[in-house]
Order: sequence, then C-alpha cells, then structure tokens
Amino acid sequence: MLVKALGYVGVESPDAKEWLAFGPEVLGMEAVEASSGSVLLRIDDADHRIAVHHGDRNRMLYAGWDVGSEDALEAAGELLHKRGIGFEVGTEEDCAARGVLGFLTLSDPSGLRHELFYGQKVVPGSFRPGRAISGFV
Repeated sequence: MLVKALGYVGVESPDAKEWLAFGPEVLGMEAVEASSGSVLLRIDDADHRIAVHHGDRNRMLYAGWDVGSEDALEAAGELLHKRGIGFEVGTEEDCAARGVLGFLTLSDPSGLRHELFYGQKVVPGSFRPGRAISGFV
C-alpha cells in the first residue's frame, strides 16, 4: 500500500467560525461554511484541504491520506485486515462530507484518526483565494 499524498486534515476549535475571516484575510485561503457548521478551507481546486469543526478545545481530529484508486483502497483494507488492524468504512454521508468517493478510517496508538481515501472531489478553476496571492508553496 502506497500513500500518494496528504489530502486533507480536520481540526477542532472553540473558535471555528473565526476561520471564516482568518483563513482568507491572513492565509489567503478560500473559506466556506458547510451545512454542518464546519468551516472548510481551500488552497486549490480540491473540495477542501482543512476542515475546522467546532468543539471544546484546539486539537487535530483526523488526517486524510490519498491512496489513489478504489483498488488501492480495497488492497489497503485487505492488508489491514490481515494484520489484525481494525478499521471502519466511511458511509456515503461521511464521504460526501469529506469530498471523496470512498475512505476507510483507523486510529493510531495515540488516538489520532487516519482516513485512507480515493477520489477527492476536484473542480478545475473553482478556487477563489480570499485575497490576492500568487499561489501556495
């Protein structure tokens, strides 16, 4: 199993709504408020790269790792199963919230959730930076 890229992260913040201004004004990101109330931050044409969820404290909740294809995701699930590592398959609703076609989720020893996914939603030309920028490094 080869991870192709880090696709997205999710964080918790008691000040999640403040990211609606901070993301665009300070970081140049596009900020969108999801129907769930979470703030989705974009740096390119992907659905989002950072999801800020309202919660009691500031912490990282999950990391989404792109495995490239449905076949690769199935192979990852088989490998995890063979090694006795528990995981869950993302529901259709969960996939829609992440902007991906499919994912499975597991936790590392520290409790951080990792999501292996494929098919990140990308709409070419859709990114609108929050301020004038020349790109992200």
